[in-house]
Amino acid sequence: MSMFLQADGTLTAAGIGWQNDSDMTASRWTPAGIFDTTFNSTGQLNLNQSGGQNAYGITVQADGKTVLTGYSGTDVRVVRLNTNGSLDTSFNGTGYATTNFGSTAWEAGYAVAVQADGMVVTVGAKDEDAGVIARYTTAGVLDTGFNTTGKITVNRGGREFLTDLAIQADGKILTFGIEGADFVLSRYNTDGSVDGTFGASLGYTRIVVPGGPTECDSERMLVLSDGSLILTGSARYSGVYRDIVVARLSASGVLHSSFNGGTGILVLNLGGNDDVAIEAGEMSDGSVVVGFKTNRDIQYDFGVLKISPNL
Repeated sequence: MSMFLQADGTLTAAGIGWQNDSDMTASRWTPAGIFDTTFNSTGQLNLNQSGGQNAYGITVQADGKTVLTGYSGTDVRVVRLNTNGSLDTSFNGTGYATTNFGSTAWEAGYAVAVQADGMVVTVGAKDEDAGVIARYTTAGVLDTGFNTTGKITVNRGGREFLTDLAIQADGKILTFGIEGADFVLSRYNTDGSVDGTFGASLGYTRIVVPGGPTECDSERMLVLSDGSLILTGSARYSGVYRDIVVARLSASGVLHSSFNGGTGILVLNLGGNDDVAIEAGEMSDGSVVVGFKTNRDIQYDFGVLKISPNL
């Protein structure tokens, strides 16, 4: 499930539901915590448009329309809803767009963002061996001003996918994901080309997690008020169990010298069998709060960490 908190306190969530098959779902609550009946009359919506579907990412546009990303069958799907929960047919004529990146097995969008000009950008994965990026015009068609095709496949070798993105004020696109056992943060220009000024002049930064994990999973990226970045996820060192990973990078894409003794990265084992950092937020004093899950017995518990900006 993914959630988006609007400025007025309204909360909208996206996920998966089941009828005859898996469906994209969306729900909206008022600031008082009750279902918002102006959204599909019940505050809840099930989208079954044939084939298995799931919604992994959500955002709300400035005009109040809701945008979902996930999968439909074996393809990436992006859906736009009107404020009342109905499909917005000004988006690709149907309210949704489906994009294939060349796989016949599995593709999905994991996160979605809307640019200042209303264009929609989604990131995700293809068969877990490539990251994918797509940009759609306000009319819901692939934007050919972005990499000439409206989409990008990223594969530098090994297990790879993208789980989050952010749109900078200048329109450049930041993406966060994994390659092999490393975190990778990348930046793209508005035309879809790699921004060679970012990171080590490569357009991306590879973040090697200490201790030699066999596998890492990326989760979310937070852009702080000073332009620096917080990345959350987990590292697997043995068997099925994972440790929390939090990294901080400068706005230019290098590990932050003031975070965790100059290393820029923090790995935490909370004593559970499986510890994973998921979401992150910034407090008014500059501290970062990280939501996590931990498995201490046979069930998961949820908690929050507060981290000083200059840990």
